[in-house]
Amino acid sequence: MPTGLDAELTSSASSKNLKSEQQVHLRRFVGLINGKYEAEQQSVGKFFVPALTIAFFAITVSQQIAALLSLDIAKTFFPTNFLAGSSPELQASAIGAVTQIVTVNGIFEVLFALIIGVAAVRLSHKPLLLVGVVLIVISAFGSYLAPTLWVLGVFFAMEGAGTVIVAIMGMTLVGEFLPFNRKSKTVSYLVAATAAAAVISAPIISLITNFGGWRLNFLLFAMPLSVFGLLLTFYALPKTQRKTKAVPTENVYLTSLKRVFLNRSAVFCLIGGVLGSTTATVGAFALAYYRQQLGLPLDFAAIVLVASSLMYVVASLVVGRFVNRVGARILASVTTLINGVFIIAFFFMPTWWIAFPLDMTHVWFGAATFTAFSCLALDQVPNHRSTMMSMKSVSASISVAVGAALAGAMLIFFWFLSSRRHIIWNHERGISRRVLAHNGPNKASLYRR
Repeated sequence: MPTGLDAELTSSASSKNLKSEQQVHLRRFVGLINGKYEAEQQSVGKFFVPALTIAFFAITVSQQIAALLSLDIAKTFFPTNFLAGSSPELQASAIGAVTQIVTVNGIFEVLFALIIGVAAVRLSHKPLLLVGVVLIVISAFGSYLAPTLWVLGVFFAMEGAGTVIVAIMGMTLVGEFLPFNRKSKTVSYLVAATAAAAVISAPIISLITNFGGWRLNFLLFAMPLSVFGLLLTFYALPKTQRKTKAVPTENVYLTSLKRVFLNRSAVFCLIGGVLGSTTATVGAFALAYYRQQLGLPLDFAAIVLVASSLMYVVASLVVGRFVNRVGARILASVTTLINGVFIIAFFFMPTWWIAFPLDMTHVWFGAATFTAFSCLALDQVPNHRSTMMSMKSVSASISVAVGAALAGAMLIFFWFLSSRRHIIWNHERGISRRVLAHNGPNKASLYRR
């Protein structure tokens, strides 16, 4: 028979257990409301993050080849433009034609970002990601065999489609399968992988090109890496997904879009991402500023490119460890503001030894901005995460294009104003000199006012 004291202790222990269970259920309920607690979270293998990192690295290699070897590709498809005695303008036109494959790549990235937003609502995310990697593999092999520039453009369009599919589905799988405290670090790894490709790929591409020409880069570098990424993602990614609540509607995609754009937090996240992504175009104008305004040689511009890529990698990895402590929303807002300040200050610096540190600081906060907004987007509208990431990809691509267009238009506009003032000033000086020669200094002074 239990004594009165035993019964009291048993009752007290039961009461504590009940309160403990209630607290656990309350934390789970609050977590589900915030979209940060995965009630049906599935365990992932130790190769989950490395597989996605390799896949993200692989989607950048073909673009690096096209960017670094545009001259070599132009000489292959336009040999007559580079004959002895041909004009620089004729050679430049051939290079310009080759660079349009990158434009086609970007167009298909936007197009397939919209398509994948529809497909991801109904289809499983892992097969979609594998389809994206397969497109990268086919594109690499096709680019190696491409007989004409038109065919090469077709395979680069395929590469753009695969790139955006892998990017959207990779981020979506991170949000689906990883717990909240691991998401930010994983996002930083994926962002750093895309930036590290510029540093790692350059010497490899140069070595392979010297050995066997530009085509061999697709066969010996881009294709094996993408095949390895395909095998690793097939093995490492979970076969099943976290169950999501079905949406009772005829058009699931329109309903998903409606949920995203009626969510005020998601809309402001997309707007902030657009404003932050426009700074991605600063790099091209910064290199031109170093060479034209500061008079630095091409070798220094190459050093700046490598240094900025390394800075971007380090910044992404460091910031990923602070997102959970500071908060993605606060970090994204603060880094965007600071980034803008350093960009403005950079273009007003008269010497490179002041401009270069400001440029590297801008790159640091630019990487922090992109990483923070990526983490923030993953937590918006959890039941429609694939649609949210699709809209983020579309808005980022459009903002980069708009940013480049606005920056170029501003340069043309200010050049026009400056040249117009220069023409008027020279015209007035010419009138003054003619009057001075004809009538003397007293009357000529009237025309200079």
